[in-house]
Amino acid sequence: MKNENNTNVLIERKDVKIEDTWDLSLLYKNDEEFEKDFKFIEDFSKEVIKFKGSLSKSASELKNILDSIMKAYIILEKLGSYAFLKQTEDLTNNDSNIKAARYYKLSSELSANLSYFEPELMSIEDEKINSLLKDEALKDYLIYLNKILKYKPHTLSEKEERILALQSELSSTASNVFDTLNDADLDFGELEYNGNKIPLTHASFSSFQESQDREIRKNSYNQFYKEYDKHKNTLAELYASQIKQDIFDARIRNYKSVREMELFKDDIPVSVYDSLIESVHNALPVVHSYYEYCALKLGIDDFRQYDKYAPVVKDIKIYNTFDEAVEILNKALSPLGEEYVSILTNGLNSRWVDKYENKGKTSGAFSAGCYTSEPYILMNFRNESIESLFTLAHEAGHSMHSYYSRKNNPFQHHDYTIFEAEAASTFNEKLLFNYLMQNESKKEVKAFLLNKDINGFIATVFRQTMFAEFEHIIHKEAEEGNPATLELIRTVYKDLLKKYFGEKAVLEETSDLEALRIPHFYRSFYVYKYATGMSAAVALSNGVLEGNAKGDFTNRDNYLKFLKSGGSRTPIENFKAAGIDMTKPEVVESALKLFAKEAEELKALN
Repeated sequence: MKNENNTNVLIERKDVKIEDTWDLSLLYKNDEEFEKDFKFIEDFSKEVIKFKGSLSKSASELKNILDSIMKAYIILEKLGSYAFLKQTEDLTNNDSNIKAARYYKLSSELSANLSYFEPELMSIEDEKINSLLKDEALKDYLIYLNKILKYKPHTLSEKEERILALQSELSSTASNVFDTLNDADLDFGELEYNGNKIPLTHASFSSFQESQDREIRKNSYNQFYKEYDKHKNTLAELYASQIKQDIFDARIRNYKSVREMELFKDDIPVSVYDSLIESVHNALPVVHSYYEYCALKLGIDDFRQYDKYAPVVKDIKIYNTFDEAVEILNKALSPLGEEYVSILTNGLNSRWVDKYENKGKTSGAFSAGCYTSEPYILMNFRNESIESLFTLAHEAGHSMHSYYSRKNNPFQHHDYTIFEAEAASTFNEKLLFNYLMQNESKKEVKAFLLNKDINGFIATVFRQTMFAEFEHIIHKEAEEGNPATLELIRTVYKDLLKKYFGEKAVLEETSDLEALRIPHFYRSFYVYKYATGMSAAVALSNGVLEGNAKGDFTNRDNYLKFLKSGGSRTPIENFKAAGIDMTKPEVVESALKLFAKEAEELKALN
């Protein structure tokens, strides 16, 4: 794999240039600083029992207790952020893995020792708690306390909550084992490419699947899934274990289903989930027609899984170095105003980002950080893939959302939901696409960009909705007593592949093993938020661009207020304030209509 040193070998973490890494010294300059905070939380954890029985004494007493807890949570989050980021740099680094394990144990212990807090708060008589909430002393904690109190029907006794807190480390075992197996232990080998042997990794697999050479796509696909085939029984058992954990959590907390439990956290009606699937089902004929067009342009009779990201516009190469990508984003995101662009550009140029792939590094990309830090972005940036440019725009959207939320809210309700997060990230991708299209004169490049945008929409809306439908089916089966065996997982997934890709699409023998390699399945009922987020982003970005063109910046200002709101409102309320109603199918349907329109534009250009 080519890195900035222009070699074809994955380099060790210790050999990565300092300027290509994120600056974690802003969190902790050395281990001594880390250990000092670690000791503070250890001591605090032992002392929190002193708050027990005091929550209902007075509003001022409750405020003092909450102040102490929030101070500790801010430090704990900082510890966790540092440990997590160090671990993702190199999953084979023993010191980092130990630090992360120590953090998780510390966090679990604090949760266990504070497990009395929420049950005690909920046990306060209605008249008393209402009186406390009306007191001026608690005004900064009103949102936080109400979010806790909404869980009253799903909170257990103090002893039961303590037991659950103590076993919280174990509840993530399946996810942790999957991550280690998927990112560190699976060996996909090397692939012959342009006379060189290139390591086949999670990052390079995506690039190979976008190759114009069908043999490269076919060979990388088969070689990639051959490795999953070797471990299919282990992977199936891991996912089945995650589902069992989900069902245990839902039942012990008196939810009707795992799905209801997960959507309850964000105050999202189940109807939003069902409506998304229904709207996407109605649009599937347009996808099937698009794939038939792709097969025609590719000159093939058998449209296969390794053809779905193949460019139908050939011989277009767009290279961007990381620095060039930053310059492009500076211009593309200008509709959001000078302040937004200035903050982001300065951050990207001052080591917010860990840029390139190295041995042992976590695959993919993410945005992270904590309340007291700058945002941090993990990338596996590849100059030869325009996808890296869009990924950077995506993660920058998350980072700026976090930046504004942290700057404009107290810690206790600065954090926003994932339901909102995916709108902020894909919003930036839509602005980037719009900028590239407006500043391109060549017909073939415009067609290439349209092809890329359409494929991205399919990946984000149709594909993630397929994932969401799979999760719903497989959890429902398990909840009804049908265990998630390897056979059931493959059968359900294969049926969905046929539905979403159409009867004319040809599946490989290993295609249904894709169900075993999706990391987000270990964060149950998460993936639908990508589809709703993209739909929201289409509506919001169109609103900003149309308003700006008329000299009316109301939509832009409302969007920036949305980014600054953090967790101060429910996601549905926050989106309404930004100008869209996510409980109505029109938002998703309007995005699906844009997809159909772009597909026709591509056919006209190409």
